[in-house]
Amino acid sequence: MKANLHQLCLASSIALALAGCGAGDSASTPEARVSTSSMSRTAGSVAAGTGACPAIALDGIDAQTLTGPSTPLQLGSYGARRPGPPVLVGGKHSPSNYRAAPVLPNWQFATSDPTNGALTFECDAAPANGWHGFRRDGSGHARVVVTGGRNAAPQHVYTVYNGQQLVAALNEAGLAPKIIRVIGHIDLRMSANNTVFKEYESYTDQKFGGSINIPSNTTLVGINDAQGRAARITGTTLLIGSELALAQGGDPEADFKAWIAAGKDGDLFPTWTRNVIIRNLAIDTPWDVNPEDSANAYADGVTISRSQNVWVDHITMSDGDTPDRLASDTRHDGALDIVRGSDYVTLSNSIFTKHGKTTLVGNGDSGRAWSDEKRLHVTFHGLHWHGTASRLPLIRFGQLHTFNNLLEGDTSPADPDMKFQGGLDVRYRSDVLSENNYYLFKNLKPSQVGGKVSGGKDAVSYRASGELFINDKGDDTKPWVGGAIDISAALLADPGLPRLSLWTPPYAYTALPADQACVYVKNNAGAGRVNNPGTGATCSAAGTGTPPTTPPTTPTDPGTPTTPPVGTAPVCTGLFACNGGVGQGAMNPAVTAAVSSKLLNGVWTITGAGNISTSTSYNHYFKYMPLTGNFVMTARLLTQGGSSSGARAGLLATDSLSGSGTYAWTARYANTGEIRRAINGDNKSVLPGYSTSTLPVWVRIERRGNALYSAASRDGLTWTEATSVNVTATTLYVGMAVSSGSNTAAQSATFSKLSVIGGGLN
Repeated sequence: MKANLHQLCLASSIALALAGCGAGDSASTPEARVSTSSMSRTAGSVAAGTGACPAIALDGIDAQTLTGPSTPLQLGSYGARRPGPPVLVGGKHSPSNYRAAPVLPNWQFATSDPTNGALTFECDAAPANGWHGFRRDGSGHARVVVTGGRNAAPQHVYTVYNGQQLVAALNEAGLAPKIIRVIGHIDLRMSANNTVFKEYESYTDQKFGGSINIPSNTTLVGINDAQGRAARITGTTLLIGSELALAQGGDPEADFKAWIAAGKDGDLFPTWTRNVIIRNLAIDTPWDVNPEDSANAYADGVTISRSQNVWVDHITMSDGDTPDRLASDTRHDGALDIVRGSDYVTLSNSIFTKHGKTTLVGNGDSGRAWSDEKRLHVTFHGLHWHGTASRLPLIRFGQLHTFNNLLEGDTSPADPDMKFQGGLDVRYRSDVLSENNYYLFKNLKPSQVGGKVSGGKDAVSYRASGELFINDKGDDTKPWVGGAIDISAALLADPGLPRLSLWTPPYAYTALPADQACVYVKNNAGAGRVNNPGTGATCSAAGTGTPPTTPPTTPTDPGTPTTPPVGTAPVCTGLFACNGGVGQGAMNPAVTAAVSSKLLNGVWTITGAGNISTSTSYNHYFKYMPLTGNFVMTARLLTQGGSSSGARAGLLATDSLSGSGTYAWTARYANTGEIRRAINGDNKSVLPGYSTSTLPVWVRIERRGNALYSAASRDGLTWTEATSVNVTATTLYVGMAVSSGSNTAAQSATFSKLSVIGGGLN
């Protein structure tokens, strides 16, 4: 480690503030240098010789005083790549199951600090409204204040723009209080000032080279960039603590049990990580390149392990640019897990979306009693779960207080990555208090909430009150009429768990009525929202007010093609959901056959017609959405009707809807099974290796700069691509195209697993 990295960044003219510099692979390279910054100081605001943040009065013991050199720094093990081919590890992580992430992220790198180093919320201590603000005191709990790194000296306040700088800052500061400000995009697969990308080569490479260990006395925050975007972490696991033995090579369980058997206090076992604050970050859960097996991935987004006094606030977590639908097996593990005896943790004001197994609190039953019994005191409040599958959370052993959260779900969504399967899972020896949470649903009848919204077994106790539920339709399948209903009794009845008032939260808190909490969460949760709340949110069922004219799983198509106003970039929030430009239609008036599109249970049925020839290259049906910049649209072609060479189906991108623009079409021919890159004027050529194909197959259309590419795959993992045509327009219309070989008779094709990466989608 360099003796004094921060000195490399200090300008000779520093007076009141320290400016950042630097931007890489290791602490000895220029890109790994970290910049320091401090709050501008005016006379009397901060006493000479004190830290970068102003002094404040604390209403409890500073959690920093509970830390020290007792936790061995694990920094040297993490953040350094370990190249080499995949190998079996403990009989798991078969080399044959190695798969690189199928698509690269949309990067949002930054090189400057829009705040000029001025500290604001970085100096916050954690509020007193959660379990994080306590420590064990005999049989009770004593108040502490989680300060994270707010006591940092000016030289331990860092501004970082890449993964190597982040690792270097942690190595330099060690266990000293430290504030680390992230701007832009962190991914440990990137190096050389975020210009070189190298995918993880094995389980070991990802485990160590793709993880960052956060030590005690740390505040890690995201700073919104000059475009207002939240700082983002991709392809990287954040580890807060780890279950360690007393000496290298020892056994953590045996050592801990021996410590307790000797009559020693488990909280003094010298491997705890304490006093950590994580805020205002968007975190993409990593794609596991070499999971344990086809059903079990390894890498979490955040793992809190043998840690205490941890506050995680205003984060947004999802699978990012590598959602589950791009995999044929399991490539994601937990989003944020609190495990291995961790204690006194609060998760607040955060969003979890597009992920499967979301959160564990306790990762084992009776076999984990040695570490977890009487620990795992956890608070969840102000959370927005939207399009998460399960574990909200799954809890064992702990005392969980969950209040004023919003669970938004759909059991039959168009996007399979947004399917709700189960909520709170109250498991082995846990004790849960659930208050004033709001459940905003589609396709879940009131009679189905028990065991679905929450359930469990083998718990000590489960109490629920003030829980409100609203759906798009009632038990009679008719549109929902009226406001939310209280489902507390239904939730308690289904699992049949004991309702024992064995504890009450030791902290003061205000539990808003659930409907008010829903609005609050929508306006305040997530990365980028610290001191920057939204406005205007509402909470109502999809069927409240004007009844829908179609089932919620079958969106109404816009019909006649529309074009956004000239000069206005479309804002897209999802597939075929934009503020302008989404449409469908036969691209030639000569087509008289009935054509349509329909979405049901994640499968698009496109019924199209048209007799394509050199003079009528636009003679097809097109279901499209506008995309800007680089994008990748992918779909699995399931079925295809027709038998002529003019019967074609696939994905198409064009710069015009007039029938005279430039287009590229990854098209499968029904009569031969060929997959061709078709372009203007019916020019086409077969993709190598696809002179014939058997359904289902994968098709893709991609824009990179001014080039459009067509690609096909038999498994969705290995692709063959070829350049199709060049385009210059900012906005392209992209979607599913089907022709029949006839203007008067239609044929249908079905598509599943439709996805878009990039393209201006929010």
